Amino acid sequence: MTQPLAVHPQPFDYYNYYVIYNCVIEEPKPVIQEGYTYEENSVLYCTSATQKGVYCYMYCANSPVMYVDPNGEFVWVPIVFAAMVGMMQGASAAYNAGATGGNFVAHMLAGATIGAVAAGFSAGAGAAVGAATASMSSFASGAITGAVAGAVGGAVSGIGTAAMTGDANAIWKSALMGMGIGALMGGISNEIASRKPVDILAPGAPPADNTVEIGEGMQFTSKYASDFGIEYLNGGAGGIEEYVVGPIPKGYKQEGDLVYNKDNKRVLGTFAPKSKKYGDMYLYKEAFISKEQLYLTMGHEYLHAAFHYKGYASNEVLEHKSIKHWQYEQAKAWDYNMKTFGAYKDYLMHSNYDYTKFTFTKIRLKVPW
Repeated sequence: MTQPLAVHPQPFDYYNYYVIYNCVIEEPKPVIQEGYTYEENSVLYCTSATQKGVYCYMYCANSPVMYVDPNGEFVWVPIVFAAMVGMMQGASAAYNAGATGGNFVAHMLAGATIGAVAAGFSAGAGAAVGAATASMSSFASGAITGAVAGAVGGAVSGIGTAAMTGDANAIWKSALMGMGIGALMGGISNEIASRKPVDILAPGAPPADNTVEIGEGMQFTSKYASDFGIEYLNGGAGGIEEYVVGPIPKGYKQEGDLVYNKDNKRVLGTFAPKSKKYGDMYLYKEAFISKEQLYLTMGHEYLHAAFHYKGYASNEVLEHKSIKHWQYEQAKAWDYNMKTFGAYKDYLMHSNYDYTKFTFTKIRLKVPW
């Protein structure tokens, strides 16, 4: 019998990361954790054959703790690609060896298997090292992760090549090549990832007329935002170069008073990195509907800026766990908009993104204004 497990996304401030973490047929009540994207009204089906969570985690190679899938692409896509490359290498080796018929096909299949296995080992090693180096700089974390993943994948591939060709040197040659390429590409790609804007999503449905009212006594200006941040949030912990109120980042769009990011998500604010240490804080009109909303929005972006300023590696999932935990604790202390922030109660601060190191995140039991 097939049991449908409906996943109902909760409001989230950047991407909706969720994963089915526990699948039991007798009581199909999945535990929602960060890790995977589901569109609204999506349904994941688990059959009696998968009740222990084998195929339920197919999207993440049966490892929801280690892997995420933020863009809807399964992790087996690069494995399939590696298998195709391996198949072509096997065909090349068969041709050079003068193989024909079934022997030629056997070489191709062996190459595909070697490529897939190497990619799998590489992904596993990369995930483990990536988690361990998350507190390093973006480039260093990416370079180390890429080097280890490349070396592991290269070594496994080299073992297969050596078995097919008899070249024992193929093992260390493939490992060294994989290490070098992995380090370079990993460092560069992680550094690029750390420079992309990070948003806080607007809660609830958009106003019917796309207009919002500024909170009492507030002003929709950069000076007001700067003064507000300095007075109530100590100006964050570094990393803010400019407060931008009114204009929107390139690629974003505006409909009335509302702003949407490149993924067409309605947003309250954005931290847009400009260098290795500094970036701009964009704040949109919907963040100014109350001082509580502006406080939680600016605190969110201040944390992104602080992690960036301190050179922490870019890890959207872990970083947002900590930020959402702070937002929940502060909103709960004020009993503010718990319909939205109450959904964050199960998010725990990750040690690599310890917001308690910053004075501006101290939980206030009463509003300071």
